[in-house]
Amino acid sequence: TATPTPPHSNYTPKFPPVFQPKFLKNGWSAPPPPEVQTAHLSAYPFHVKRTSNKPFHAAGFLPVYSDVRVHGTKRTTVIRNVTGD
Repeated sequence: TATPTPPHSNYTPKFPPVFQPKFLKNGWSAPPPPEVQTAHLSAYPFHVKRTSNKPFHAAGFLPVYSDVRVHGTKRTTVIRNVTGD
């Protein structure tokens, strides 16, 4: 059986992805390689800083959190440590 397409399937992001990360089971993904960072990410008008204080100077997690309110009926995604527009 075919799965129905969601109503937002025609959505075109303002900033298309330039890198497809691989995720570990705990949700961590490695930062993009340097050639992607310099070529594509510097053109974005914003930057999201990863969390710090990791051992051995490892790259931290992206500061993305889910927020559930109003008895679980309102769900939002919170992105912290954003600089720029």
